[in-house]
Amino acid sequence: MNRANYIHILLFSMSILTALNFYGQKDKLSVYGAGRFVLQNNSRTGQLFEQTILNADTLAPDTVNTRREIGGVALFDLGFHFKPNGNTEVKVLTRVTGDLDGFWGAGIGFNFREMYVRGLFKNVLRYRVGDLDLKMTPFTLYNSDPDLRSHSLSSLNVYRDIIEYENFHTDNRWRQQGIQLEVKLNIGKKDALDISGHLTKNRHTDYFFVPDRLMGGGQAVYHKKGLGRIGYQINSFFELAKTAQFADGARSTTVQSITAEVSPIKNSNKVFYGELGLSHQGYSEIENAPESDAGLAFNAGVRLPIDDGKWGWYAEFMHVASNFRSPAAQSRRL
Repeated sequence: MNRANYIHILLFSMSILTALNFYGQKDKLSVYGAGRFVLQNNSRTGQLFEQTILNADTLAPDTVNTRREIGGVALFDLGFHFKPNGNTEVKVLTRVTGDLDGFWGAGIGFNFREMYVRGLFKNVLRYRVGDLDLKMTPFTLYNSDPDLRSHSLSSLNVYRDIIEYENFHTDNRWRQQGIQLEVKLNIGKKDALDISGHLTKNRHTDYFFVPDRLMGGGQAVYHKKGLGRIGYQINSFFELAKTAQFADGARSTTVQSITAEVSPIKNSNKVFYGELGLSHQGYSEIENAPESDAGLAFNAGVRLPIDDGKWGWYAEFMHVASNFRSPAAQSRRL
């Protein structure tokens, strides 16, 4: 019987490098980095590796499979944060990897993990181009936490942190590539209106049968001081049939929702909240396509924080129809 023993030695170290001065101006360029090293030792033992007798037949020892393997990987992420002026920011994160069993540098790899430009135009319009971290509401655009996350062992936190770092899972946001615009308008002296929009490329065409798929959407949230907020969100996945020569048509899924979070009772911490969502799935230029389908989802609740939010109670009701479709806001992370 074969036996495999795995010994993993994980060293996770963070090193923040000293900020540099660029062209003699302070805080123009900063450099930071993080490294990780994994060593794996696999050993195999058992009768099948040695000369043995099975059913009165003598079996020769195994001379093909290795008895022991030692390998691993070392990687280092090096980032550059550049601010050419007060309204523009550029971030680039690179990664260098090296396989411990590589031969004369054959296992060395280099790639870009993150790259974006963001800034403020005319002190009104905020923009970000490149890698985006998108989040709206649990019915439209939301990266849900893994199952049983709150019940995981504290000894596994380092592995969880590495997984979330590798997949850019931060604050329930989805990592996408495209463009994002944001505008904040003051209404009177107390109220405000936040408007944002995004457009990303979710899938690349194979030029024959699979077309490009884009994701676009946005939200508008009105903030009323002393009362709460109300918002409208829309997010849509849609295909571009002409980007694939033999595509049989295009499919689209659109989700819209209205949200509210208000505290209408004076001198009370009670907060009433809810979201009403509607999805629509359609097809175009597809022969014998299914009929368009629409689904409904909503939730409503009340919460009462106590002792500055350290604890409290809440009650919530939720209903999600079986035909409600929201690809960017699944209820669990897979």
